[in-house]
Amino acid sequence: MIVLLACFPKSGSSYLSDQIAAQPDFERAEFTPWYGRREQEIEADRIRHWIGRNCIAQHHVRASGYTMQLVKDFEMTPVVLVRNIGDALASLADHIADEDPETPVGYFDSYIAAMDWDERLVTVAELAAPWYINFYVSWWRAMPNAIIRYEDVVLGSKTDILTTKFGIPLEAKPESEPRRFNKGITGRGAPVMEDVSKLMRHYPDVDFGAIL
Repeated sequence: MIVLLACFPKSGSSYLSDQIAAQPDFERAEFTPWYGRREQEIEADRIRHWIGRNCIAQHHVRASGYTMQLVKDFEMTPVVLVRNIGDALASLADHIADEDPETPVGYFDSYIAAMDWDERLVTVAELAAPWYINFYVSWWRAMPNAIIRYEDVVLGSKTDILTTKFGIPLEAKPESEPRRFNKGITGRGAPVMEDVSKLMRHYPDVDFGAIL
């Protein structure tokens, strides 16, 4: 089983991928050659190495036509992890200041990282929200049934969804502490939600309930 965890940045994806990678006979994989500001597009040569093995690859990758062709060709199991978009943006604003400003979702630098919290949140929302919505709409149109919510699977501990919905076994827990996992405080993105929600009006047929 080749699992592609396509995920919002700051959606608990490192935590969830640790859960899956800890399962018997599962390994962690990387389907992209580089990170930083580069889009995390997956590549056939890197996936081919895992044929016949169980692995989980965690990437901030949108559902482009090429990605979906790779999903089909290699019979991958996509799991699409999303989160309340305001809370994800708030967590990203923390990450930019506390860890690393380099991300594929927007060009952030030391100037933005040094802003006070309120200004940084607004800046991050203006620059990154279009990427998040692009990601969500792409997967909603390509494979809506693959979408799961951070609030359910990570905060709500409904990890049985991974087994019942995707056939991913969950028999073991990670031996190490979860990586880069906050306590998941909700509501911190509320100040930018009105403006971010306006971007969604361009897709009147899309159900954005999973990220609101």
